[in-house]
Amino acid sequence: MKKDVSTRELENTLHGVHPDDIGSMIAELRGSFADENGGFQGYVRSVIDAHGYKQVEVFRRARVPERYGYKLLSGEKHTSQRDTLIRILAAADMTKQELQRALRLYGLPELYARNKRDFAILAAIEGGKHDPDDIDEVLKKEGFAPLAPCGAED
Repeated sequence: MKKDVSTRELENTLHGVHPDDIGSMIAELRGSFADENGGFQGYVRSVIDAHGYKQVEVFRRARVPERYGYKLLSGEKHTSQRDTLIRILAAADMTKQELQRALRLYGLPELYARNKRDFAILAAIEGGKHDPDDIDEVLKKEGFAPLAPCGAED
């Protein structure tokens, strides 16, 4: 089986696994688990690097203070404000799948397509809008609150 498989593929793999084979399956699927590769911090850094950005560029584009952004990505600080992370993740040009995985690894709810505001955010990202200002324009046009500015309710 390939490394870094989706959650659904992992769940499908569970069917028919004998308890004696758990260790070998975990070894075979190495790289696919949430607590590997540095968790949220390692995952986001690797995606930012893969997209050719420096973290400081992403923080500026997201309008997140550099110092605060570094603390979030290092795990030194934690936020319950999902919009702050969406700003950072979108500013890194993350795909919908990358953004959803990062939110999940961070412990925040993924964007939910049955929620109208979340649907608008997902549609904006799928449509190539990664700058938080562009996402805000889409949200405002559709009558939703823009992404909360960094620091709001942090």
